[in-house]
Amino acid sequence: MVKAIGYIRGFTSHIEGGFCPLEFKLHHPLMKIYSFYVPVKLIFGVGASKKLSDEIKAFKGKKVLVVTGRNVERLGLVQEVISPLEKEGYSIHVYSNVVPEPTIEIAREVAEIARQGFEIVLGIGGGSAMDMAKVASAAITNPEPVEKFIGAQQVKNRGAPLIQIPTLSGTGSEVSPVSVLIRDGVKEAIWSYNIFPYVSLIDPALATTAPPNATASSGIDALCHAIESIMSTESNQVTEALCLEAIRLISTYLERAYANGDDIEARYGIALASMLAALSFTNTMLCLGHGIAYTFSVDYNVPHGVSCGIAEPYVMEYNMPAVLDKLVSMADAFGVDIFGLSMRDAAYEAIAAFRSLADSLEIPSCLKDLGVEKEKLESMVDSLFTKQSRFIARNPRKPSREEMLSLYERMWEGME
Repeated sequence: MVKAIGYIRGFTSHIEGGFCPLEFKLHHPLMKIYSFYVPVKLIFGVGASKKLSDEIKAFKGKKVLVVTGRNVERLGLVQEVISPLEKEGYSIHVYSNVVPEPTIEIAREVAEIARQGFEIVLGIGGGSAMDMAKVASAAITNPEPVEKFIGAQQVKNRGAPLIQIPTLSGTGSEVSPVSVLIRDGVKEAIWSYNIFPYVSLIDPALATTAPPNATASSGIDALCHAIESIMSTESNQVTEALCLEAIRLISTYLERAYANGDDIEARYGIALASMLAALSFTNTMLCLGHGIAYTFSVDYNVPHGVSCGIAEPYVMEYNMPAVLDKLVSMADAFGVDIFGLSMRDAAYEAIAAFRSLADSLEIPSCLKDLGVEKEKLESMVDSLFTKQSRFIARNPRKPSREEMLSLYERMWEGME
């Protein structure tokens, strides 16, 4: 019976009896060697975006390419951010054709423009805009076609100076060395240390303009980052501590931000959670939940965070035998009272807490609600193993095709 649980520097403590001493169980071997690398200058807090003029002076050049989306530009956020730079004599071109889930065609267009003499790149927007800003940064210093960037460590030279300013909290692109794009209907990734941002200005106040559906999707994405990073075989005491705090913040503040976009305390909490989870998954990478989400999000036009939110509870349940103690720690971070529960029951409470939060944000719970045909499930499983296998590599359980087909069938029908 779990009578008390606490997370202390990577330890899960279980008190088995009234007068028994704490028995600490490490989630990780004491002798495990791990690294933690995030070479990004992070400036966080309400008003952080106003530090842009100070930070950009560290880089040579006056010709700036701004990469953003139409909605962010329409809301006036771009002009608000760049006005001080214009007064200081910077030559600024705004590329605002980025759309959610950008394609290889958009990436090529961004790269072509970036190579027209630009010296500094400024990404303003959500994850897609910041991902395409990374492409622009890489294109300035690397002459190869964008297709050659796709994969792990394929960008040969450090990108041009890149400053990211997120206007939505969740993707963590302002911290990570990853840029996601769609090629031939399949989500693929550019993953390279050479596309890390140089500076990120994380201003929670900029997210107050985000509508509820975007707030929900991106917030659930951040939660999935935290959960998958904890479950990853590359997790460690540092990354788990970051992610458990991210879970605590999201469970506290996401519903508030969803209900009232102007709740600056809630926006602050979600922005912080997104950053913490991204610092973690940048080092651990993600696992099965994102891989499964990628197999249906493009074909059925499902927002990225929503697709992850549908898949995650099923993955948590599938991984339970390998990460039971970690799920118990997650339940505690969700604020669940697990006093007196068995480890297994406490772990299921983490899944229930995730599903309850997703329900409150109107995230669908099953594939059939998205209009997915049941006969398509086998091809999705094939896609998982052939096109998204990188997410299987760090999953704590190595799935068989039969196990995944069973998971997809449950995900199609819905969790009880």
